[in-house]
Amino acid sequence: MESPFGTIELSGFLSLPPWLATTISATIAASATAGMLWVWGRKRSAQRKANAPHSIATLIFEDGVLIDSKGDVDAVVAGALPPNKAQAVAHLSLRFADLPRKLAALGHYGVLSLDAPDAQQRLTVLRRGGLTRVDLVGLPGEGALPTRDDGILGALAAASPQVIWVEDDQGCVVWANQSYLDLLPPQVNLGWPLPSLFPAKANTASLATHEGKPRDYHISQISRGAQTMCFALDVTAQTAAEAARKQFLNGIAQIYAGLPMGIALFDRQRRLMQFNPALTDLTDLSTSFLLQRPSLAGFFDRLRASHVLPEPRNYLDWRAKLTSLEADGVLHSSLSETWHLGDGRTFRVTAQPYPDNAMAVLFEDISPEIRVTRAFRAEIDTLHGVIGALEEAIAVFAHSGNLVVANAAYYQMWSLPPDGVAPLSLETEFDRWHKQFSASALGAATAGLRQPENDRTPHVWSRLDPSTELRLSSIGGGRIMIGFRSLEARRLLEPEMTVRHIA
Repeated sequence: MESPFGTIELSGFLSLPPWLATTISATIAASATAGMLWVWGRKRSAQRKANAPHSIATLIFEDGVLIDSKGDVDAVVAGALPPNKAQAVAHLSLRFADLPRKLAALGHYGVLSLDAPDAQQRLTVLRRGGLTRVDLVGLPGEGALPTRDDGILGALAAASPQVIWVEDDQGCVVWANQSYLDLLPPQVNLGWPLPSLFPAKANTASLATHEGKPRDYHISQISRGAQTMCFALDVTAQTAAEAARKQFLNGIAQIYAGLPMGIALFDRQRRLMQFNPALTDLTDLSTSFLLQRPSLAGFFDRLRASHVLPEPRNYLDWRAKLTSLEADGVLHSSLSETWHLGDGRTFRVTAQPYPDNAMAVLFEDISPEIRVTRAFRAEIDTLHGVIGALEEAIAVFAHSGNLVVANAAYYQMWSLPPDGVAPLSLETEFDRWHKQFSASALGAATAGLRQPENDRTPHVWSRLDPSTELRLSSIGGGRIMIGFRSLEARRLLEPEMTVRHIA
């Protein structure tokens, strides 16, 4: 026996009359057909339900204030129920760009229906005087965007600390996040469109906070169809830091300009970055040449051509030394030289590299210092010559007792090597004198050492023995001069002095 489920063999199980077997077979076939129709109907019902629009959220306003809502409102208005209709319109206008304009043209009574650009949502607005009902429904179709994900993204934008807003093609603000709304003055009533805070198409702007403090913003825009998404980043700290940096650099530049030392600063590419007026005054390099930002090598080549750089014994080796100095970049490896120029000037030149590969070259005119040093040395040499020409053995001791200077007669008298390594002091010399003179005579001759400096009698000779005299004198600064002379030489000298005096 054939049935919709296959052949049914009944005779193998039990023997039925033909009419009863036919009845059972017909019943089974009818049941199978009914089951198939039921399953097909359930599928059709589910398909019709899936293809039918489904409500996402409903909001009811009275005189602009939200009085009731249901559904997934949180996914529509970015994280929180808006306190008034203006904010709800601002949120919804992100998906329905024509909403503000068409809502304004709707009047106090009417119905407005808008489909989203992706045809996945529909917004219906019913207005009856002061009452406004907003219905957001999802439309059937494959690949519909999940409203929960939309809500999460919207909540991120709304809660972002960065100021974000959306403008339509007319430049009106159709949506703004909470950071934008926080910048609005407290007395401003939120309406449509939202108040505009930033200039149109501006890249930077400055706004005053509620406390009156200015805040600086960097603005960027991204076009999205007829709308423009705008982002304002608070760069007040960066602006203040940049202003402080410029002020610091200006202060440094003013200090550089007032220094008598010539300064040339080279950047990490070894090109001239900054110089002060003293550099041109000292080196006679033209300002036009320096403004061309020459390299370090070109800078010294020009100095050499201008005869400001004394010709080294081997210029190539000198350049190699300078190159190795700039290559290692060690903070403590610097080059310091003294340049004696042909015009009589003397420069102290210092090249100091830094870890970031920059370099500072300093030029200091030390000609006055050199002249003073040379004059002082000449004076010292003259005094040494005068003291050395005296037959009197002279030794000068500092306030500390150390020997400052002694002439050749002193070294010869006491058989001391002129270039002796061992330091001499008043104490060691007293020991030496005691070996030749009596303690009583030496003590009487040097009694002035125990007296205040102002009470000492200068240039008084005291006899130490029949052939030697000593004198003790204060010469200022706590220094003491002690001289020894031979009485025999004095006797030989006095007649000559008398004759010269008489003559």
